[in-house]
Amino acid sequence: MKNLLYVSALFLLLGACSPIINTQIQNHYEPLPDMRGVLIYNAKDTLPQKPEILGQVKVGGGLFVEDGKYDHVLLLAVQEAQKNGGNALQIERLENPSLFGSGTHTVVANILKFQGIDPDSTAANNPEMDKLLEGMRYSPFRLVINAGLGHFLGKDGDIPSSLKDYYNDLRNGQLLGVEATWFWNRSSGMGIEFQTFNAKNETDITVTYEDGMVEYGKLSDDIQIDYYALSWNSRYVFPSRLHSFLSSLSMGYVSYKNDYKILEPFTIKGGAFGMKYSIGYDYSFAPGWALGFSASLFFSTLQSTTITRLNTNETIHQSNFKSNLSKISIETGLRYSLPLLRSKFERK
Repeated sequence: MKNLLYVSALFLLLGACSPIINTQIQNHYEPLPDMRGVLIYNAKDTLPQKPEILGQVKVGGGLFVEDGKYDHVLLLAVQEAQKNGGNALQIERLENPSLFGSGTHTVVANILKFQGIDPDSTAANNPEMDKLLEGMRYSPFRLVINAGLGHFLGKDGDIPSSLKDYYNDLRNGQLLGVEATWFWNRSSGMGIEFQTFNAKNETDITVTYEDGMVEYGKLSDDIQIDYYALSWNSRYVFPSRLHSFLSSLSMGYVSYKNDYKILEPFTIKGGAFGMKYSIGYDYSFAPGWALGFSASLFFSTLQSTTITRLNTNETIHQSNFKSNLSKISIETGLRYSLPLLRSKFERK
């Protein structure tokens, strides 16, 4: 569990920072009213006229950034040109992310100023910037309704061989879940989730006592595990907006209840800390609607329980009790997302 908490802390750092921006300015003018007034050129492109070089900007670097993709990094560089009155940006160098280096794309570009160019005319006819800005738009809210199957991972204790099939069947159950996530950009968001898991089984048993008396009856379990959590979510939406990959890490409270019967009925209750890691895929079949699939690992250990003997209302507290509630699950369901919002680059 300690290692899981370390992994969680590392996961929560993701999205905490922005790419590093380093701008060196030699001269500047009045800022442009619109980012679309900045033209983008590659290093080998022929320029329409000899420009004034206002300075140079480098954007990128760092590991834990909210969005280190090329288009976001490039727009940050364009924003620097806009702020300093440049109406063109010429990319001198582009570096891809690397395993042992920067976790982001890196752009190094010169900020240029062409004379005699109307920024309003450029903004009205700049398809490359239109495409970049449109790609940064995102849905701020996602609602998920899931149903699926789960399987307990914990090992059974010493049980009679005649009951092994019973407890193997009890490892499998059904789940329902609801999640709501608020995204503050196209990649990162926070949310809440609720999931309920149920596993049950029943069989006839024969109990032979030390004095030779034999009693016939039922053995049954009806387990319900409810999970209430906060989640950190990450997503990648493909340019077509039809496909999305998502991951989430959540932590919260686990409520355990087992309506247990061995000849006579008992209720076993407890609470614990829980953690869940999920990965998923969404396919959008209509605006705002998607069909999703996900797989998750859930970790929790029950440390104490309260057992109530229903026939006598006798209650027993077990503080030395330990039960592994960890499970693996697969889920599918519907997703609803709000209409796209403009990114920070388009907001005035």
